[in-house]
Amino acid sequence: MDPGKDPASGTDSNHIVIELDTIRDLLIAPEFDPFSEKETAYMGQSALGRAIKRLKPGWTKHTRDVRLTILLPPDQITPGLQDQVHKAIRRFCSTKIEDNTVQLRTIRWNGIRGLPFSFVFLAVCVGIGTLFGNGLVPGVSEWLGAALSEGFYIIGWVSLWDPVETLLFDPLPVKRENKVLNLFLDIPIEIEPRR
Repeated sequence: MDPGKDPASGTDSNHIVIELDTIRDLLIAPEFDPFSEKETAYMGQSALGRAIKRLKPGWTKHTRDVRLTILLPPDQITPGLQDQVHKAIRRFCSTKIEDNTVQLRTIRWNGIRGLPFSFVFLAVCVGIGTLFGNGLVPGVSEWLGAALSEGFYIIGWVSLWDPVETLLFDPLPVKRENKVLNLFLDIPIEIEPRR
């Protein structure tokens, strides 16, 4: 499988070439086999899924007129195969985009659901920290009060990290995958005999 110029780091190319033994390997992941010589088998991924994962971040912004060439053994190429493959890729990409859209809604819901608790916890921690910091707790030395005050402030702010990460960062890989899948919806496909 050669998704472009630099297989190790992805592609800047607009020509993705995938070499297969059978067309089923394009969308069906083979059984995981760490001892296999085939990348799709030892990674346990379909050839198209593997090619998509190897594309560089930002690839969709810099790539135009993308095309896909599938190399098959000559006896595997049948009349109408190109049309069947195009329909199968469209079905796969459309369904995966729908699944990702549901996943994005779930991520957003989980992030928003966590915010109220995190803000209440932050307020409690800041309140306790203020008590210790202002010396309002009897029997606590000034240095210990300052340390506890700072500790409670930190704990309170850290409690916001999970919902913020969920809302801001967790959607990024899913959105990137949707951009790539949208590009693959109408990608021109060529099926050629492999040498």
